Amino acid sequence: MRHQAPRLSLSRWIIAGVGVFALYACATDTQYGAPTSRMNDASKLDVVETHYGNYLAARQAMIENDQSAAAAFYKRTLKEDPDNQIIRERAFLLELSSGNFERALAHAEILVASRPTNRLARMVLATNEIRQKGYVRARAQMDQSAMGLYNALAVDLLRAWTYAGEKDIEAAERALTGLRAFGSGELLAAYHLALIYDNGGDAAAAEQKYLDALEMGGRTSTRIVEAFGNYLERQKRGSEAVALYDEYLELQPNNPEIRASRERALKGRVPQAFISSIEVGAAEAYLSVAGFLDTDRTADLSIAYLHLALALEEDFPIANLILGELQKQRQNYSSAIEYYAKVPLSDPLGPQAAIQIAASLQQLDRGDEAIWTLNNLVKRRPEDFLARVSLADSYRTQGKFDLAVDSYTKALELQKAEGDEAAWFVFYSRGMSYYQIGEVTKAESDFLQALDITPEQPLVLNSLGYSWVERNYRVPDALALLEKAAELSPNNGYIIDSLGWAHYQLGNYELATKYLELAVELAPEDAELHDHLGDAYWKAGRYLEAGFEWHHALKLDPSPERVAAIEEKLERRSKVIPNS
Repeated sequence: MRHQAPRLSLSRWIIAGVGVFALYACATDTQYGAPTSRMNDASKLDVVETHYGNYLAARQAMIENDQSAAAAFYKRTLKEDPDNQIIRERAFLLELSSGNFERALAHAEILVASRPTNRLARMVLATNEIRQKGYVRARAQMDQSAMGLYNALAVDLLRAWTYAGEKDIEAAERALTGLRAFGSGELLAAYHLALIYDNGGDAAAAEQKYLDALEMGGRTSTRIVEAFGNYLERQKRGSEAVALYDEYLELQPNNPEIRASRERALKGRVPQAFISSIEVGAAEAYLSVAGFLDTDRTADLSIAYLHLALALEEDFPIANLILGELQKQRQNYSSAIEYYAKVPLSDPLGPQAAIQIAASLQQLDRGDEAIWTLNNLVKRRPEDFLARVSLADSYRTQGKFDLAVDSYTKALELQKAEGDEAAWFVFYSRGMSYYQIGEVTKAESDFLQALDITPEQPLVLNSLGYSWVERNYRVPDALALLEKAAELSPNNGYIIDSLGWAHYQLGNYELATKYLELAVELAPEDAELHDHLGDAYWKAGRYLEAGFEWHHALKLDPSPERVAAIEEKLERRSKVIPNS
C-alpha cells in the first residue's frame, strides 16, 4: 500500500506572549549514536580566485542556503574590497546567523561608523556590553539603534534587564511599559518582571507577577509554567508546583520539560534558579522576541536573535532546538543536525533533539544512521513512547516492515500512559506495516482500532477503504469510506485516487476517470496514480492516453512489481495499436 503513515508531527507549545515553539516529537554526535558529518566549507573555497568570483560564489551559496560557505566567500571578498559596506553588511549578517558572534561583533563595530542606526549591529554591540556587565554602555548602544517594530520589543526587554543588573527595579518596570503596544505585550512584561524580581530576591513581588502572567493566559505557556513551578519548588512548595504542572499536562501531556519538572518536584529535589544571572535573563528576552518572529517572513531575524541569546547563554538547549528546526524547515539538514546535537541527551529536550537528528538523517538518505541513532535512544530510554514510535517510523521508511511492526507493538504496550489520542497513528502505522508484509487481517484490525479512536481521520478511512478496493473486497463499503475521506480531505491526491480506483473496480469507468485525472493533478509525481489513470483510460477505450500515462508512470521510479505489470500492459496495447 503506497499511502504512508505520517511521521510524528512537530507541534508548537506557544509560550503565551512569548510564542517560542518547542517540538512534539523529535539524533548526532557521540552522545546520540552515529557520528554526524560536518560540511567542509573548504571544499567549496578551492576554486575561486578572483574578487568578483568570490562575490558570485557567495551569492550562489546564499541561493543554496549554505550560510557558512557564503560567509567565507564574503570574508574573502572583503579582503579585496574592505570599504564595501554592502558586502560588509552581508558578511555581518551571515556571521551572526551562522553563530560566529565574535566575527559578527568585529563587523558591527565597523558598520556603525558609517551606518550608526543599523539595528542588528547595535544589538550585537549591546549584547557584548551585557556580557561584560557594561549596562549603561549597552543602553547607549540600543539608544542609537533605529526602532523597527520587532527591534523595539527587543530593546525594551533588554533595557529592563540592564536596569535589573544595576538593581534599579523601578527603571526596569518603566522600560517594559512600551510592551503594551504589542499583542500579548502585557503578559510578556509580567513574565519578565517576575523573572527580574525572582532574580533580585524579591519573592513576594515575583510571585505576584507570576500569578499575573498566569491569569493573562500564561497557564498554556511552557516557559511561564516552568519558571513559576521552579520558583515554587525553591520556596519549598513542591506540592503547589506539582499541581501547577498537572494542570498544564492535562493540555500537553507529552511536554518533556514540564514532565521532567514534575518528576523533580515529586522527588523533592530543589532546582537551580530558572534565571541564574542577568546574562541568562537577557538571553531569555531574545528567546521571547524570537517567539514573536515565528513566521517565514521573519525567520532570518529569529535566527539572529537566537544566536544573540546563545552569545549570552551558551548552554541554552531550547535555543539550539529551535535553530535546528528553522534549519530543518529550510531543508538545511546537515546544519540542523549540528544544532540538534548541541542539546545534551540528559536535558529534557534531548530525546526530541535525537529524534529530529534521526529525521534529518533520513532526509539525507542516511537511513541506517537514523535507525542506529534511534536504537541508541531506545536503549537509553526504553520507556519512551515517542522514541519507540520514531524508531518504528524509521524502520518502515527503510522498508523493514517486520521490525517496524515489532517497534510499534512495543510502543503500544507503553501507550496506556499516553492516552488514546496518542495511539491512533500507531495503530494506523502498524496497520500499514502489516499490510506491506501480507498480514491483511491484522492490518484491517489496526485500521479499525484507529477509527475507533478517530472516526473521521481521513488517512485511516482512506487506508482501510483502499485496502478493501485493492483486494476487490467489500467495494461498496470501501466506496462509502473513501467518499467520506475525500469529503474531509478534498485536496489529497492519494485519497482522490483511492476513490477513483473504487469506482474503477465497480465498473464506473467514466466516473473513475474523472477522479483519477484529478488525483494526478494533485499528486503528479506518483507512479501508481498515473498507472491507475492509464488503466481507466484503457477501459474507456482511450488507448493513446492510456499508453501515455503508463509510459509516464515508468519514468517515476515505480516498484519492480509495478514496472513488470506496466510493461505487460504496454505489450498488450502494442497489439491493439501497432507501432505505438
